Amino acid sequence: MSEIDPQKLIDFIAAGDELENVGKMKKQLTYNQAQKLLHVYSKQEIYMTLLEMENYAMLTKKYRSVYLTLRNWIELKHKLQRSKGRITKDGRPWRTTHAEALSWLEKQHLPLSQLEEHFKPVEINGKTVWEKKI
Repeated sequence: MSEIDPQKLIDFIAAGDELENVGKMKKQLTYNQAQKLLHVYSKQEIYMTLLEMENYAMLTKKYRSVYLTLRNWIELKHKLQRSKGRITKDGRPWRTTHAEALSWLEKQHLPLSQLEEHFKPVEINGKTVWEKKI
């Protein structure tokens, strides 16, 4: 992930051009909070979640803190993806052996011919592993 200045994230929210409702939340993002978010999550995850927050009609009535809401919404998305077997706890795509990928398809009652629709082969340290598509 290329580095982004935490102040740019704060200014983006404060500008109110795209994030009018997020900018109206009672507790705005601090520099240290922006730094933490940018260290843990990708710019795209942050941006997409901010847009989802902006689109939520009850945002300013149900939530107070930009930082806590953003962090919790991203973590909820991660939890949902983990429950669907798409990513690991640390946010990386789920990787497995060919046999385990086929077993996963069987458990989902999917034909084995759909392997490459759900997994992609990835070369790591000279070995091929199967990575779950997100």
